[in-house]
Amino acid sequence: MNNLPKAIVLIFLASFAFGVFANRASAAKLYLSPESGSFTASFSADVMLDPETDKIDAVDVVLTYDTTKLDVLEITSGSFEQYLKKSFNKAVGKIEISALNATSPADKVTKVAKITFSPLSSAVTKVDFVYSPGAVDDTNALEKGIESLTAVAGGTYTLSMGSVGVGATVPSVTPSVSVGSSTPEVPQTGSVPDNLYLYIVLSLAVTTAGLVLLKTS
Repeated sequence: MNNLPKAIVLIFLASFAFGVFANRASAAKLYLSPESGSFTASFSADVMLDPETDKIDAVDVVLTYDTTKLDVLEITSGSFEQYLKKSFNKAVGKIEISALNATSPADKVTKVAKITFSPLSSAVTKVDFVYSPGAVDDTNALEKGIESLTAVAGGTYTLSMGSVGVGATVPSVTPSVSVGSSTPEVPQTGSVPDNLYLYIVLSLAVTTAGLVLLKTS
């Protein structure tokens, strides 16, 4: 009986150690898919949850992006039962999503949402989760109200506009000039027909003959 308190203490310590170990074994993860890629036009990135051994009831997702390189077009719901928030702020480059599974916790890899982006410039840019272990106002994954999230992975994307940019030099077109083109022909004033000369000669001959006859008559 004297050893009973010691046994209770040992059982308590063992239970505590098991609880700590089990808590550390929890390793839910949120990540973007694809995590990288090259894009010349609008593209989508899925927010994915991997609960591993946990059963996730709710998630809060906070993402940031560079507003000079990316524009958010829309956020589409994933496989969670309810969505309390799907918003994006283009002024500061912030995305917020809150989703809830009221009846069936997520116990396998699950799509939280799909985000559609559009490139604004040719560059390499990142989309990052806002996450700090223990914080309650950023990205979280909860099992019965207890934080289960231990890792996040954002995305790095290569953007190329794929078109002529503003200020690009456009080749000038020089009108073609025909070399050796003929000089416009000057209209001729006309020539005297040969029969006109003959008519004049005959007229003079007849006139001369007439004068000779008048003198001799």
